[in-house]
Amino acid sequence: MIESEHLLISTAFLKAGRNVIAIQFTAGNLSLNRNDEYVYTLLVPDRARTVFPCFDQPDLKASFHLSLTVPAHWQAMANAPRLDSTIAGSRKTINFQPSAVIPTYLFSFVAGKFTAVSRTMQGRPMTLLHRETDT
Repeated sequence: MIESEHLLISTAFLKAGRNVIAIQFTAGNLSLNRNDEYVYTLLVPDRARTVFPCFDQPDLKASFHLSLTVPAHWQAMANAPRLDSTIAGSRKTINFQPSAVIPTYLFSFVAGKFTAVSRTMQGRPMTLLHRETDT
């Protein structure tokens, strides 16, 4: 049963041990910040539910496995390392490794017309995506 945007599951349907619940969900664009040149997430606990079904309680976190299909000339970054990418025509699909176990509102990605700058500082590799819009 759904009540006030919450899925309520009666204990009559639960059994001891592992239970599986299948949910069909269509996400909207409410939590995506976008224009013709980029798209990114900026989730807060209140907005994560517009991207995917959430169990927002401290002991229920998940690992996310993200794939993005974007224009071939775009850069992309997520809160997990890139696994691989393929190009088909004017699009590329970027697959990321599974993220660490995190709360839904920390799920994040950015994609767009960015310039990538990479450095290693104190043995830690870092990449920054930026846009120069003011010469």
